[in-house]
Amino acid sequence: MVYYNIICAYNLYYLIISIPWNFVKLFTGEWILPYDNNSTYCSETYPSKEYYNKTHPEANPSCQEDFYNTQVLVDSNDFFQGLTSIQWHIFGCLLVAWAIVYYGQSRSAKTVGKLSYITAILPYFCLTSLLIVTFQQKGAFSVGLRTYMTIDFEYLFDPSMTIWIRAAEQIFYSQGVVWGVLVVFSSHNKFKFDIFRHNFRLSCINAASSLYGSLIIFATLGMLAYDRFEGDEKMAREKFGDVVGQNQKLIFILYFHVQI
Repeated sequence: MVYYNIICAYNLYYLIISIPWNFVKLFTGEWILPYDNNSTYCSETYPSKEYYNKTHPEANPSCQEDFYNTQVLVDSNDFFQGLTSIQWHIFGCLLVAWAIVYYGQSRSAKTVGKLSYITAILPYFCLTSLLIVTFQQKGAFSVGLRTYMTIDFEYLFDPSMTIWIRAAEQIFYSQGVVWGVLVVFSSHNKFKFDIFRHNFRLSCINAASSLYGSLIIFATLGMLAYDRFEGDEKMAREKFGDVVGQNQKLIFILYFHVQI
């Protein structure tokens, strides 16, 4: 739960900085997100697009990735500084995230059940809207989905089983968030409740959700690769894995690319 609340803190921070506090600019169309390509940060602080290196694109991250590393994480690549310094903007958002968790858990089980209708269904509406927007971009189909639908048997039959280990890690993290909840609220179930059938459905929904979300991720990566290599689809597919860093930063970069 601690790990997921930190991710929630990042989301809250992006939500706060994305709120159009100047409503006049919002209605006149002058409001620009802080991580937009036309924002002050991307146009003045971050190097221009001419500095991209086609051979090593990972050495020149996009403005959105640079914004995440320098403005959100304030990552200095210094291990000891990371242990001794506190990013107060993330710390404040983390407190808010824990306050929301406490408020939800302090109510009855019925209240938590009602909240789950929002927390479980809303992400699918958001994913669908992002999917529609992403599929309208160049490179989403020709690069992103083509890479997504291509099976690399070399990875599947790799003796080190690296790809299978990563797949198991994905299932562990995606389903692990509900393990504690299922145990805590199991006492509210009827004695003859079919828990095995329920968990089987949950696993299937989790797998389908992962496949659905990965469509957007690959489509957005294809869009970024297409743009990074100026329409060269062959080069974009070859350097597909080097466009954006991995781990949790993938979500905080790709989904905000779609927004702009």
